[in-house]
Amino acid sequence: MNVMEQAARQQQVVKEIRKRFSDVQFPNVRRENLYYGMPKKDNYLEGFQALLGDENKVFSFVSDSYTLVRNEVVANKVLRSLKNFKQTPTISFRFPNDGAKMVMRVDFESEFKKLNKVGDKISPAFMLKNSYDKQWNMSLAYGAKELVCSNGMTVFKMDSVTKKKHIGTNINVEMLMEDESDIFTDKVAEFLDSFKLQIDKYKSWGEIHIPAGSYHEEIKPQMPFNKTENEKLEEMPIIGRKFTLKDLLAKDKLTLWETNRIMTQFTTHELESPTKAVAYEEAIAKELDKVYSKYAQ
Repeated sequence: MNVMEQAARQQQVVKEIRKRFSDVQFPNVRRENLYYGMPKKDNYLEGFQALLGDENKVFSFVSDSYTLVRNEVVANKVLRSLKNFKQTPTISFRFPNDGAKMVMRVDFESEFKKLNKVGDKISPAFMLKNSYDKQWNMSLAYGAKELVCSNGMTVFKMDSVTKKKHIGTNINVEMLMEDESDIFTDKVAEFLDSFKLQIDKYKSWGEIHIPAGSYHEEIKPQMPFNKTENEKLEEMPIIGRKFTLKDLLAKDKLTLWETNRIMTQFTTHELESPTKAVAYEEAIAKELDKVYSKYAQ
């Protein structure tokens, strides 16, 4: 597929995705040369361009080695990877920073499984990230969606992330538009097939006791929360429970599962910035998995 054919195929994919999600306002993006002085044929800045949105909004400045991956193209790849699964997921989109970033959520809400005696329920979930401002790699996070209240309120718990940079040979746009297997589609299939193992993992988190001293000295300093956020975190009423993090610490009844539950509730419902929430979710997942590895030995 030559450059012209690839561009035409991308436009076709964009059109198909926008038609399928007609209620979603996908941000437009285009690549434009940079000029010094008045824009003329012979005075453009060689090797660099600008990524522009509607009304000439500047998303970022990029080099020739940068691969522009449209949100619709990467969303299409994930959707294609799910076509062999019987369950129909719920799909939602957000575009933080005035369209410079995209967060796509894929939730298998019909697959909620009971996790423990308290009645906590989780289901498979994915979170796809892409950006036009170079602040995010293209990435697909695998995790669980927890139903934390009978009114349908949920939080996302990240387990692992697959990332690709928008540079050079890291991304094959042609492969993204077709059905060929790649690291993203392989991971999706692998995760859905092994979700029972994820449930077993979270069950074991409920059996790992976190002493107050360990929380304050080992876990809390590694988390992304600032001083004010930590204070709110400890005082925040836990949805579906009759206690707070502070209560659990005082009674020496904190578990790794409750730690995860409280922190993901905070990032989902207390942080106003979607960009910050996504960054926090990744940091929490990474650090709590380290804690799990330590205590599970």
